[in-house]
Amino acid sequence: VKSGPCGGLAKGTPQVFQAGQEITVKWEETINHRGRYQILWSNDNDQTFTLMQEIQDTQDGIVNRNDPATYHQYEMTIKLPEYNCANCTLQMIQVMVSNAGVESPYFSCADVSLVNGNNDVPPPPPTPPPSTPDCD
Repeated sequence: VKSGPCGGLAKGTPQVFQAGQEITVKWEETINHRGRYQILWSNDNDQTFTLMQEIQDTQDGIVNRNDPATYHQYEMTIKLPEYNCANCTLQMIQVMVSNAGVESPYFSCADVSLVNGNNDVPPPPPTPPPSTPDCD
């Protein structure tokens, strides 16, 4: 969905992980676009997101949205923060780039709780990066 930070969806029941755990995030692309994928983290109720990892969309070829056999498969392993967090968010942004070089982001999120961390207080959020325009 093109509206950030989480596609306009309400928060749901969080998925519980161990603080500091490595997880593998998997997704598929059903429409072929040039661009990149970003995985971000928020520990402050979706107010501030910190970039964890980014990969370029390097797969070429035809994707037929009516044929799942043609979908591009991706995965990325990330290490979750090492503090307790009852209401955190893992965000993915697909930044598509048009042939004219115009970027258009799509947002999705997963609600996450972290348990058994080194402490109960996450570090203060970093200075937010420049915002990405909300393109429709």
